[in-house]
Amino acid sequence: MKQEKRKTGAERYHRLNDYFKWLLLGIITLTVTVSIYPSLIVKQHAYLLGDVVDADVKAPKDFLFEEKTATESNIQAAVESVRTVYDHDTTLADELTRQVNDAFEIMQETTQEGMSAAPDVSDPENSPGMLESQTEADRLRIKAEKAEQVKKALWEKKPDFEKKLGITLNSGAFSILEKEGFSNDIAIYITKILSEILDNGVVANKEIFLRGADKGITLRQIDEKTETIVTNLRKFYGLDQSMVMVRVIGQPLLKDTNYNLRNFIVDVAQNLIRPNITLNKSETEDRKKQAASEIKPIFYKIKAGEMLLREGEIVTELQLLKLKALESQFKDEGVYAKSLGAAMVIVSLFIVMHILYLSHLNRLPGSYNRNLLF
Repeated sequence: MKQEKRKTGAERYHRLNDYFKWLLLGIITLTVTVSIYPSLIVKQHAYLLGDVVDADVKAPKDFLFEEKTATESNIQAAVESVRTVYDHDTTLADELTRQVNDAFEIMQETTQEGMSAAPDVSDPENSPGMLESQTEADRLRIKAEKAEQVKKALWEKKPDFEKKLGITLNSGAFSILEKEGFSNDIAIYITKILSEILDNGVVANKEIFLRGADKGITLRQIDEKTETIVTNLRKFYGLDQSMVMVRVIGQPLLKDTNYNLRNFIVDVAQNLIRPNITLNKSETEDRKKQAASEIKPIFYKIKAGEMLLREGEIVTELQLLKLKALESQFKDEGVYAKSLGAAMVIVSLFIVMHILYLSHLNRLPGSYNRNLLF
């Protein structure tokens, strides 16, 4: 019975010795690791903007500090330097010229068809039995019938004419064209005025357009897929200005036409004009993003021992950024991995020492635990 108690006590004693050994190994490993590698402990400096520094803070080692304010300033400058991109549709004048010519051609063909559909009056020489007075009366009647037939055909074609021309005409304006027989001269006047204005360039809102006058704009020719930098923006017409220019350009051209026809031509040209220089917002934004992405961060090198904060100073925004950079640098350097590696080295060292200790255990007097600790 006593022998069994002694055996149980011995087993408990050995179990305690095992626990003690592992606990002792852990405590010693942690203590030695921190003692040998104090840089593994990163001291957090809890300062806010405007706080008073209570102790000097120096850089424990060299590290890079990004000056975000300067980087953002450079990015902003790069973005602002990008010129606004506008597309110049140089084909619009030709497109409108085709519209006008095609519309007038439809009506001229309609007139010819109407004239040929009605029967011609008989020639008196070929009709000896017909009185000359009767022949003249028939001629006038047939002429009136042809005119009425042509007029009807023209008005039936009015929707097609308006669709091809691109604008709607009231009855009075259409009557002027009908009276003039849809003359080619009218189409020439209209297209000449349009071409001169559009060749100069028309923008929708000149006030907004002129905001880029300081650095100029990038003008892209859509058809040629080329671009140029333009700094003189005042030479282009605003949409309102182009309406005035129609009358200015048309005045010498239309001096020999009657008042109604002159006003009609001016009115049609004004209604057909639209901007051929338009903002390309998506391309402008893409170029700004590209310019921003090409800016590299600005880094300053902080030397080991360099004073980051001095006792008694008021913490500035720049100093706070340096502190955050310092702490992030240490966190990013794998502190936990280094700690584990150092601890494993020390554990290995103590295991080797323990093995050597066990080999000389019988020669050492005193308590096992005391000998193990000291």
